[in-house]
Amino acid sequence: MIVLETERLSLRRLLPHDLDSLFALYCDPEIRRYFPEGTLTYAETKQELEWFLNGHPAHPELGLWATIHKDTSQFIGRCGLIPWTIDQTLEVEVAYLLAKPYWRQGLGTEAAQALVRYGFEQLHLSRLIALIDPEHQASIRTAQKAGFAFEREIEMQGMRTSVYARSKAQFAQPLGRSIPIKRGTTCRLLACHIQISTSFLISTATTSDRFRHRMLGGSTRYCPTTSTAPIPTDR
Repeated sequence: MIVLETERLSLRRLLPHDLDSLFALYCDPEIRRYFPEGTLTYAETKQELEWFLNGHPAHPELGLWATIHKDTSQFIGRCGLIPWTIDQTLEVEVAYLLAKPYWRQGLGTEAAQALVRYGFEQLHLSRLIALIDPEHQASIRTAQKAGFAFEREIEMQGMRTSVYARSKAQFAQPLGRSIPIKRGTTCRLLACHIQISTSFLISTATTSDRFRHRMLGGSTRYCPTTSTAPIPTDR
């Protein structure tokens, strides 16, 4: 199911057959250089893919989505909107990761800007954040081009992390050239159901303790949320 489209990219729900392509990203030390947990094993990648097959388990309108290059129909990354609990506050992160052959082509910015527009216009979120290693200058530039501004620095999983933020009010202000998106025709995420082989159905009850610890960031202060509390919106 397509979630959103841009001029060059199509973002859709992850599918079981995306596993090898996702692992090719997650096992690359250069791509994973700025992730606190580093590279992932094949089994860890499979667990993450299963976690997001139907969107985020607690908030199915959010999640990590397969990023497809339209001209080649190739899986080139995974981008999306991820809920976090930071200092007891529910936040939504704009996440973007692309394969190395597609770096420095403006595709990260294209994806990030489209995710911002989707979050504010379609999901009516009141605020978005980007969580970035302070040394990751390329990711910082991408966030800035998507309208994010530095807010503060926190420590996550033993690593310094910069919080960049953008509010719905700021989104209403002109930023320059934006990336138009095409909303998927089957984009009613809360109401949709995807037919998946029973061997790939995600259940938080069967997720391994190691994966759950990683998804929770080893911390209750800064963690990908499992709360079903409503995401803050402007409605």
